[in-house]
Amino acid sequence: MMGLLSLMKSEKTLDYDKYLGFLEDSLLKLDNHIRKLTTFSKITNELIAYQSIDLKKTAEDIVSELFDHINYEKVTFELVISGNSTIKSDYSKVRIILFQLIKNAYDFADMNKSRSFLSIKVIDLVDLLRIEIVDNGIGIEDIHQPHVFKLFYRASEKSKGSGLGLYMVKEALMKLHGTIELHSNFKVGTSVVVVIPKGDREENDDDPCLLSRPNELTQ
Repeated sequence: MMGLLSLMKSEKTLDYDKYLGFLEDSLLKLDNHIRKLTTFSKITNELIAYQSIDLKKTAEDIVSELFDHINYEKVTFELVISGNSTIKSDYSKVRIILFQLIKNAYDFADMNKSRSFLSIKVIDLVDLLRIEIVDNGIGIEDIHQPHVFKLFYRASEKSKGSGLGLYMVKEALMKLHGTIELHSNFKVGTSVVVVIPKGDREENDDDPCLLSRPNELTQ
């Protein structure tokens, strides 16, 4: 933004509409980055607030919110529920997990394919809820897969984000004592499996189960 303002001051003939458009894009990116940092701060610092969450409704609401996404009309969405999709957990953390994973499927959809799809399966495992998210997007190259959950890491040149998304997913799951596995084939698609406990547990940063999870979360 400072660079754009400097150019605006130095140019004798100024195309205000062009520069205002550039400034607006920069402000939108800054606003989005600040919002993500705020969300990240809440995930890492706020105590878990347990409540009843309907995963089916939450996932459908997130997809509806992405109606203005450039790839919204091009991606076929499917949601399959096996058993009870209600979980007792922290809504804000569960929502950020689903939002980032669903949005990634739209962000990295492969428009060269005749049909792009996003499939979500929610499976009731008594004490756990298993969420399988599968897409046939551009996929992730093998060299990047071990690093996708790292802070500020971006695995694709198509990425326009800050590299906070999957890191926030990892942090939220660690707080909820959940796990995540990601498998991807470049130019084929990506499969993500998230498992979240259904019952409420007292938050304890010294929980040995939590401390043993980082390697699982970055598989």
